[in-house]
Amino acid sequence: MKCTMKKPLLLIAMLAIILTISGCGSKTKIDMQECIHVEPYGANGYGKTNDWIDEEMLLVLVQTVEMDDESLVAALEKLDLLTQIEYELDKTEKLSNGDKITVTVTYPDSLEDALDADISPKSGSGWTVEVSGLQDVHVYDIFQDIDVTFSGFNGYGKIDVQVNNGTPIGYTSSQGESLSNGDIVTVTLTAPDGGDLLNYCLNDGFMVEHESKEFTVSGLEEAPVIDLFENIDITVEGCSPYLRLSIRGKYEDDGIGYELDETVRNGELSIGDTVMIHAYGMNGWIAQVDLAEKCMEKLNSLPAAETYSYTIPKPQEYYLMEQAQLTEDILTKAIAEARDHFDAEGKAEELSIQEVSYHGYYLQTIKDTYGYGDHSRLYILHKVEYTLDGRSGTAYNVVRFMNPYMDQEDTFRAESTEIPYGWIWDSGVAELYDFEQEFIVSEKSDYSVVTGK
Repeated sequence: MKCTMKKPLLLIAMLAIILTISGCGSKTKIDMQECIHVEPYGANGYGKTNDWIDEEMLLVLVQTVEMDDESLVAALEKLDLLTQIEYELDKTEKLSNGDKITVTVTYPDSLEDALDADISPKSGSGWTVEVSGLQDVHVYDIFQDIDVTFSGFNGYGKIDVQVNNGTPIGYTSSQGESLSNGDIVTVTLTAPDGGDLLNYCLNDGFMVEHESKEFTVSGLEEAPVIDLFENIDITVEGCSPYLRLSIRGKYEDDGIGYELDETVRNGELSIGDTVMIHAYGMNGWIAQVDLAEKCMEKLNSLPAAETYSYTIPKPQEYYLMEQAQLTEDILTKAIAEARDHFDAEGKAEELSIQEVSYHGYYLQTIKDTYGYGDHSRLYILHKVEYTLDGRSGTAYNVVRFMNPYMDQEDTFRAESTEIPYGWIWDSGVAELYDFEQEFIVSEKSDYSVVTGK
């Protein structure tokens, strides 16, 4: 690791003092061995180095550089130049008495001219420091008294470290949870005061043989699985093709939620549609969290599956939106109900009905299925032969079923029923052209229409 000179405010203040005493002279000799200190410390065989650049000494050495006529700004620039000096040690750990540490100094080739100084050694060169004074202490393998065990299930295991010798030395582990068999976990010892472990141990007269040790996770069993969709409660509401699903599961109190796949437009579903239901972990009924982790936390099991395929079954109410849905049976029911409405309608006393016969139907369906308005309209027309004021005539009775649908008992129904042309003061609609213009052609931009007998 390369080290450089720092430039704290204290050094800047010192430089200001130096400016007041500096003078002119020959080139300054700067010996970096006087400015770079390397002090080994610790236990023999496990030593480390305490090393630094003596910035104050370096400033004293350059104070005779000719600076008396320079401004403080220029002097600060020279102080910046000193920060370009770097050094590197080839060995800083596991030192033994007698080891040789090589110190290598580097700086730009232009630095000597910029400082008007001779620097030794030259950039890229250095000197050696012999290690001495390291203590011979008892080396203790503290991991002999540490029990490391793993618990939980494969993929969700946890580590437990128990120190049995009563030492206050602490530890950290590279991974404490979500462990799988075969994982490598590194347990590292730490000083109880949070400082340097080596110094702490030396103060107590011993040295740990290993500051860290790797352990391989093993013995974790496979987690049991649970069916999150068991006894799931799916309620179908509305009328096809505008069905809506509401979902509840037996594990919601354990933080397991259920939702439709994001591609599903709930409220626009039809009988026979197959949708995917997803389970997810909940945190306070708001945030979604990892499902498997939530299952392990609450149910001590893993989900057998995260999704569930559901097909909307019969019987369900459904709107009559297509001509194919008007089967003979359904059409017969619609015709009969339309006739009942005609028969129950009030009529002028002078009106005499000779014959009523089914004429045909018109089925309107909205073009924009996501728009507003009626989804569909079914018009049932009966041809009526009548006599009014002694005159014979022919007219058509029109019954309009708004949003006609079949309920779960296969009964024909409509959200509302209207009779556009009454029979009390007049006699229905005389011409089909008038009906079509008023109710069919005028709606062609929003509704498609099919007609039949």
